[in-house]
Amino acid sequence: MTHNRVAEFNGKTGKWYDANTIPIICDIYMEAEKQGLIKSGQQHVLEKAKILLRSLAKVGITALIDEATNYQDIRGKDELQILLEKFISEELRPYSREFKSDYFEQLFRLYKLPYDPTTTKRPRYFAGFTNKYVYDMLPPNVWEKLDEKNPLIYNSEKNRSDRKHRLHQYLSEENGLKFLRKHLEGLVTVMKLSQGMDDFKEKFELVYADKLKTLGRMRSQYQLTLDMID
Repeated sequence: MTHNRVAEFNGKTGKWYDANTIPIICDIYMEAEKQGLIKSGQQHVLEKAKILLRSLAKVGITALIDEATNYQDIRGKDELQILLEKFISEELRPYSREFKSDYFEQLFRLYKLPYDPTTTKRPRYFAGFTNKYVYDMLPPNVWEKLDEKNPLIYNSEKNRSDRKHRLHQYLSEENGLKFLRKHLEGLVTVMKLSQGMDDFKEKFELVYADKLKTLGRMRSQYQLTLDMID
């Protein structure tokens, strides 16, 4: 890996590395672990690689939501509603292309399908992937609210159900879209480092372990509060 010499604040010189190489190095160490090639003297480097890889996707859920909503102070039903409303736009936002071509290119690759950038036709099950690995990573009940505002509508001519608008058009600019864009940035990195769907699922569970735990706690607290209200 190449590096450049740079001046530090104390007057000395240090090494500068391209940050884009970090996830690649982390992936190499995890692949070496999978194949049983890690030596005892490399174990500490492996652990740091796992921490770094998690941090690449750590936009989030705790720091961003706390910053946007002060969730750590939330206790009652009104505050939970405020949390939800901060991520949902009151009006339909104009369409913007939030899911870039590299997201779909990697999705086709993970499913071992040929990718044609000239068409927008995609397998129906891609929507299930997006729901699970993108929208389900939003705060509690945001997905349900999006589904409520933009439901599936059956089209008898096409014999299938579709949504009238894109789900992200109902996300607020300040919090909802900010969260979505950051999450997609980290998710695409994990997709690029994965060799197939099984490998992706394994890396996703590793990288987003902290987020998934936090979401689980938040959903439990959300449901507990709803039960108390009922």
